[in-house]
Amino acid sequence: MGIIDYGIIVLYLIGVVAVGLMCKSKTATSSDFMIAGRKMGLSIFIGTYMATAIGGGVLNGWVGTVYDSGMALLPSIMAMYVATILIGCFLAEKLRNFGGFTAPDVLGKVYGKPSQAYGGLLSFLYLMGTGPAMQTVTFGTVIQVVTGIPFIYGAVISMVVILLFTYFSGFWGVAVTDYIQFIIMGFGVAMTAFVVFTRVGGWEGITASVPQDHLQMSTDITTMIRLVFTTCLTTFIDGNRYQRFYACKDAKTAKKGTLLTIIPMHTFFMMILLMGTCSYVLLPGIKPDSVFSSLLLTCLPVGLKGIVFASLLAAILSTSDSYLLVASTNFSNDIYKNIIKPDAADQEILRVTKLTTLVLGVGGLIMAVWMQSIMSIWSLASAAYVGGCFVPMLYALFSGRKKKSALAANTAMVAGSLTAIYCEATKTIIFGLPGAAVGMLLNLVLFFGLTAADKHAQVRSLLD
Repeated sequence: MGIIDYGIIVLYLIGVVAVGLMCKSKTATSSDFMIAGRKMGLSIFIGTYMATAIGGGVLNGWVGTVYDSGMALLPSIMAMYVATILIGCFLAEKLRNFGGFTAPDVLGKVYGKPSQAYGGLLSFLYLMGTGPAMQTVTFGTVIQVVTGIPFIYGAVISMVVILLFTYFSGFWGVAVTDYIQFIIMGFGVAMTAFVVFTRVGGWEGITASVPQDHLQMSTDITTMIRLVFTTCLTTFIDGNRYQRFYACKDAKTAKKGTLLTIIPMHTFFMMILLMGTCSYVLLPGIKPDSVFSSLLLTCLPVGLKGIVFASLLAAILSTSDSYLLVASTNFSNDIYKNIIKPDAADQEILRVTKLTTLVLGVGGLIMAVWMQSIMSIWSLASAAYVGGCFVPMLYALFSGRKKKSALAANTAMVAGSLTAIYCEATKTIIFGLPGAAVGMLLNLVLFFGLTAADKHAQVRSLLD
């Protein structure tokens, strides 16, 4: 890294904080801070949706997974395409018309306050793990690889920048910078993919140097299911996507924008597969989580190296600030206003949300230092959320005016989430299924069994 590269990176980080300060004037109310006053247009929606979906965890984690395991991610990628189409066609408009603030708002509407509070807690933990914690691991790893600074110092630097930016800007700043960061990130990833593809000698170089089994999709069913559960099913109940639907200016923007993201999403996924495969040739024998940043450090010329590293930081920050904001909203909306103080004024909710971003940032930093593994954080956090919320939330969204049982929802959510956490943490495999799948199946059985048996179940609809 030359002084020009370091200068580009420092200017980028200063610019991010500056944008946060400039957007401070647009966050006068809690609605402005949480969902941009429901005024977001199509282009900003696509930029912020993609910048959040393709974050530093995806770039570093997925490139490292391809490097380590070949085409094991293909089932997840194909499932992501299907999930995005389904969400765009059947979910985006429904959620915008519902007009909540968080994903667990859906649970509160049809099952009551306890369901929303527990769902908010699970979402909070999921977002802390996949947002501040996982992105801090990525940022700390990048700083360590680039500068030699110990991981923990890089993680602290990451969290300070993220907290300064998110605390002042709210969703307006997140959306605007996501749009810019998505452009920077796209340029950086495209240039890197082109350079490394050329350096390995194109397709001929790949096929000559990479073992055939590394270029084939894994047949390990348990691994495939775990990847699909942790990277795909969470999209149907992901608070980041829900927040962006709520923030759109109308339902048409939410639907059209989601479907259009398929195009850049496919482009990014193909470049991730390409970079991971090329890294197998160019960087043998290194830690998977360090592959992407090491690739940039060793393969790119001065100047371009700084731009591409800035694009990696853009990916990290654009995901982390979004997850941090949504998790903070989970606490202020789903727990504080819902249970602790229902009569709280708007300015109090705004203060609580901002304060929670600080607390959550510190918690994410501690979690990152404790675990220091991108995919293990992702798996544990996703398992709890999917195991607890997937079944009752999807039923609330698509069952129409059918009976809804608070008893069934609450029992199934607690049992499903705790089972998923236990199985994932202890590496327990039941019927060949990972923890998230076991928790969700238990949730499914309890939910529908108790719904049928509950004489106090009531007919409720999300849009009543």
